[in-house]
Amino acid sequence: DSALVSDVSKEALEKYFEKNKKNFELKENIVRVRYVKVPKKHSKLNTIKYMLQYKDSVKKEKFFELIQKENIFCVADDSAWVKLEDLKTLVPIKLYNDEHFLRHYKYTEAPEGDDVWIVYFSENRLKEGVAPIEMVKDKIKAIIVNQRILDLIQKQEKELYKAAKQSGVLKINLD
Repeated sequence: DSALVSDVSKEALEKYFEKNKKNFELKENIVRVRYVKVPKKHSKLNTIKYMLQYKDSVKKEKFFELIQKENIFCVADDSAWVKLEDLKTLVPIKLYNDEHFLRHYKYTEAPEGDDVWIVYFSENRLKEGVAPIEMVKDKIKAIIVNQRILDLIQKQEKELYKAAKQSGVLKINLD
């Protein structure tokens, strides 16, 4: 049946999300982040610090050219949401008040031996806020598909009941 099609349109996802935002509250802080690990004495350390904060595709491309040329460890997937606590297990950043930091700052550094981690937060969402739709779209899709299945089952039950009643197969006993 076409109602069981598991393809859920973007519009259907967005409509469900908008109507049910309260059901998608974050349980922890999440961030989109870029970070690099650079030797403290690297000749281009200040340039890397500045370029990590790129805002457009041209500067982004130049940043990645520099990182590749200088063989610097870098993670810069701005499309991925990461739990702040998971990031803190990967990068030795010390934030004494996560929410305050995320509300007021986008940049931090964390020394580690002869290196320094440079971290730039391009976006964040605080716990108890609404999760971004891209984090919950699989959950929404499952809800919509399950609702379609339930609707189909109810429809078939009604049709079976009606057909049985009309054919005389169904008898209601009120004893």
